Order: sequence, then C-alpha cells, then structure tokens
Amino acid sequence: MRSLALCPILALMACAAPAQTPIHGVVPGYKCEAAPVQGMVGQIATQDAGARIMSGSHSASLRWIPPGVMVTMDYSESRVNVRLDNARIVLAITCG
Repeated sequence: MRSLALCPILALMACAAPAQTPIHGVVPGYKCEAAPVQGMVGQIATQDAGARIMSGSHSASLRWIPPGVMVTMDYSESRVNVRLDNARIVLAITCG
C-alpha cells in the first residue's frame, strides 16, 4: 500500500529536469555575448582569462581554438569561442 502512495511522487520527480541540462547544445539561461569581452583580445590565454571571458560573455562553456585545430561547425548560443595564436595570445572572441 505504501508503494502505491509513492507512485505519484516518483512520477513528478521523473518529469523534473535539472536546471543546467543542455538542450541541443544550448544551456538554458545562458546566451553568449562577445562584445563585453573584446578587451581580452591580445591577452595571454590562462585559466583566469578563460574564467573572465566566460563570466563576461554570459557563456556556459568556453572553447579554446589553437592554430591549426579543426573544430565542429555546430552552433551553440551558450558557448564562447576563443581563437589563439602559437604563443597562446587571444586573437578573437566569438560566440557559437
């Protein structure tokens, strides 16, 4: 009898989605804006710089793109892309 009482609770729990679940590569609540972080262009790519870029661009994920590396063409509005040169200097910051 007690197990039947738990069924509605378990059914509701199954319907609830985690807050940060990506849907088609997009994390709800995050949308990249590259303009606020353009001041980072020319800086050395460090963990701290990456954190500032993610925070300043309102992105859920960051993709470092070193020279000569192929990247997928999938677009994610919640991702910021940071292109680097051989010396790990930030060349460009874009969304996608």
